[in-house]
Amino acid sequence: MSAQPPPSTARAVPPTSGASAVANQNVERLKAAVKAIETLKQDLRDVRKEAKVREDILYSKTKLVEAELVALKSRMKYIEKLVGFPQSDDEDTAEVESGDADGRESERGGGDIANGDRAADGLQRGNQQVLPSAEEIAKSRYWEDKKEIKDVVALALKKLMNISALDAKNLPPYPTRDEEWPEHPQVRGERVLRFDWDQTEDDERNATALETARKWIRVNGVVELPSAALALREIFDSDLLRRMVKKFLYMRGEFRKLQRVRRGGTGRAATAALPENGWGEDDGFGGEGREGREGTSGGDEVGANGAADTVDAKAIFRSRAESKLAQRIRKRPGTQWENSKYDAAFTINAMSDDEDDPALVVGEAQRYCSRRPWYRSNIHQQIYAEIDARPDPDPDAARKMTARVPGPVKEGVEPPRARLVKNAHRIWMIKPEALEENAHWTRSGRVVANGRAWGDAEDPVDVKGKGKEKGTGPIKFRRMEETPDIKAARARLASLIEGRDVDHMFGGV
Repeated sequence: MSAQPPPSTARAVPPTSGASAVANQNVERLKAAVKAIETLKQDLRDVRKEAKVREDILYSKTKLVEAELVALKSRMKYIEKLVGFPQSDDEDTAEVESGDADGRESERGGGDIANGDRAADGLQRGNQQVLPSAEEIAKSRYWEDKKEIKDVVALALKKLMNISALDAKNLPPYPTRDEEWPEHPQVRGERVLRFDWDQTEDDERNATALETARKWIRVNGVVELPSAALALREIFDSDLLRRMVKKFLYMRGEFRKLQRVRRGGTGRAATAALPENGWGEDDGFGGEGREGREGTSGGDEVGANGAADTVDAKAIFRSRAESKLAQRIRKRPGTQWENSKYDAAFTINAMSDDEDDPALVVGEAQRYCSRRPWYRSNIHQQIYAEIDARPDPDPDAARKMTARVPGPVKEGVEPPRARLVKNAHRIWMIKPEALEENAHWTRSGRVVANGRAWGDAEDPVDVKGKGKEKGTGPIKFRRMEETPDIKAARARLASLIEGRDVDHMFGGV
C-alpha cells in the first residue's frame, strides 16, 4: 500500500491588514457618533433647564409688575381724591371686573358677607371696588397666621386631595402621563387635587391647584369649619393665598425629603430638618419657616455684597442682620457688655453682612456666611464672640434662625453712613489704623465720638441741616409701604434670581 499523505496543517488565512483597518475605523466612527449624540442630548437637557429658569424669572417679573400696577392705580385714585381731580362718569359708575392681581377670581362663598367680598387689593361693595382702610388691612394680616385660617387651609387640602393627613407619607405624587387621574369619591365627575412637588408654587399646575383650594375655602369654609367664620370674613384673598403657599412649601419640602430617604439618601441630604426652600412648620397646620421670617424684609443702611445687583438684595441683608441683632440683644443681659457704653454695638448698622454660604452643596440645610468688616476693632469683635457663645434664652426663636458660619474678612467696605448718632459707629468700634487712614469717616457721619461714657467731655449730638429754615425747601412725603402682594412677588423673584447674572441670561434675547 502506498503511504497516506500527512494531514494538512494549513491554517485559515487571516484577513488582510487593510480590511482590519477599515473595520477598526468604522468602530471608532460609531463610537464618536454615539458620543456626539450623548453630548447633544445633554446639551438639550441643559437648554431646557435654562429655558425653564428663564420662564420662571420672566413670570415672576410679570407678577411683580402686575402687583405694582394695581398698587399704583389705587394710590393714584387716592391722590386724585385728595387734590380734587375730577373723575369721569365712567370712573364713578364703572363696574370692577372680578379678579385679583394674578387675574384670578375673588369670589366669596355665600355672596357678600358683612363688609363685602374681599379681593386681593380692596373690598368689593356692590359694583364698586373701594380701598381697604388701615384697620381692615391690619385685621387681614392678623388672621393670616392664626389657627382658624391654618385649620381651614389644612381641611380644604385634605378634602380636595382625599387624604387623611398632610404628612409626607400620605402626600400623593403628581400623576404621570401614563396614569389615569383619580376621581374624587365624594364628588361625581370631579378629579382629586394634586400638586407637582418637583415644581414651585409659581408653576401653572400648582398655582391652579392653590386657586382651586382658595375657591373651595371661600365657598365651603364657613360651613365646614364654623369657628373660622370671623377669620374668613376679615381676611383678604392675598393673605389667605399667602398662608396656602406657606403650607404648600412645607408639604413640598416634606415630600421631597421623604423621597430622598426612600432613594437611599444618607446624612444631611436625607435628614435635613427643613426643605431647601427654607420653610418649616410651626405647628400641625401651617408653615412659619426660618426663611419666612429671616432674609426677606426691607430696609436700608446695611452693606451688601456682590449680590447687591439683584432685586431687594439690600433688604435681604437687612432682614438677616435684624434676626442676628435680635438674638444678640436677647443674650446680652447678665454680661459685662450690658453696660450702656456698648449700646452702639447692638444696632443694625453694626451687624456684619450674612451672605449665602458658597460652600453649601445641594441637599444641605440653608446657612449663611458671616463676614466681619476689616475695620472692626478687637473689642468690638470680642463682644460678638462672647455674646454668640452664650445660649439663647428663647430656644424657639433660635430654632427658627438660619445657621451661620464665619467667613473671610470683608475688605474694601466702609461703615454705613447714618443720619442719626444712635445708628452710627463709635470711634472705639474702629481699628485705630483704619480710622487713621480714613479720617473723613468722622466728618461724613459714618463714625462719631465715643461720648462721656468713654471719657469724652461731651456726647455726640445729631446735626440738623444748615441753611434751611422751617417751612422752606421741598415738601417731603413719607414713603408708602409696599402691599403684601408686591412684597411676596418681590421675594419670589429675588429667590429665583439670587446668585444668577440675569443680564447675562437675557443678553442675547
